[in-house]
Amino acid sequence: MQWRVGVELTGANGTIQSYELQAGNCPPAGCSPETLGLTQAQAKDLLAALQRHLVQAQTEEHCQRRRLCPLCGAKRPLKDRRPRRLRSLFGVVTVLAPRFMPCGYNESRRRILSPVGEIMPDRCTPEYERSLAKAGAILPYRRARRMLEDQFPLGQPPVVETVRQRTLLVGARLECQAVAPPRGKPAAAKSVALFIDTGHVRAMRGCQGRTFEVMVAQASNDNGRQVVFASVPAEA
Repeated sequence: MQWRVGVELTGANGTIQSYELQAGNCPPAGCSPETLGLTQAQAKDLLAALQRHLVQAQTEEHCQRRRLCPLCGAKRPLKDRRPRRLRSLFGVVTVLAPRFMPCGYNESRRRILSPVGEIMPDRCTPEYERSLAKAGAILPYRRARRMLEDQFPLGQPPVVETVRQRTLLVGARLECQAVAPPRGKPAAAKSVALFIDTGHVRAMRGCQGRTFEVMVAQASNDNGRQVVFASVPAEA
C-alpha cells in the first residue's frame, strides 16, 4: 500500500495552492506492530511540513493585505526582504519578511512598515512560550528541554537558558496580571441582607475554664453573592 498526505490552501482571492507533505508505503509482506500507522519521526516531519506551508501562506497573505495603503489604496513601495524565524511547537519556520516604505499620500507618518513583525513580535508562538514556561515551572530546565524535544518537532531544541528566561518572563507577566486592578467595575448591588446569630458555649470541666460566645453571620446582595463568616474569642 502506498500513501500520500497533502494540504490545499485557498487564499482570500480564491487562488488554490496544493503541496505534498509526505509520502510512503507499507512493506509488501504486510503490516506489523512496528510498521502500523505513523512512527514518531514520521509524525514530526509531517507536522513540521504542515506548519511550514501554513505559516508561510498566512504571512504572505497578511503582508499583501498590509501593503495596501488604507487611505489611497495604492501599494506601498518595497524596501527590502529579511529572513525572520518563528519558533513553534511544530518546528522552526523561516519566512522572508518584506518591509515597505511609507506611502506618498500619507506624509504625516513617515515610517517603515514591517507586517511580519506585527504578527511575530516575540519570534515565537504564544503556545510555544506557554509550553516552555509550564515545563520549566514543574521540572528542572534540562529535563524540561529533553521532554519537549521528545514530544514535539521543535526543530532545533531551545537551550536551557532559553527555557529559563521564557519561564521567568511568563511568571512575571502572570504576576502583573494578578495584581492589576480589574478593568471594569462590578455593578453596585441595590440591596444587602445581613443575618447574624449568636450562641453561648458552656464551659466543660477540666477542659474549658469559662463559657464563650460564638457569632455566625451571612451577608448577601441581590447579585447573588454570599459571604459567610464566624467569630470566636481567642481563648476558645
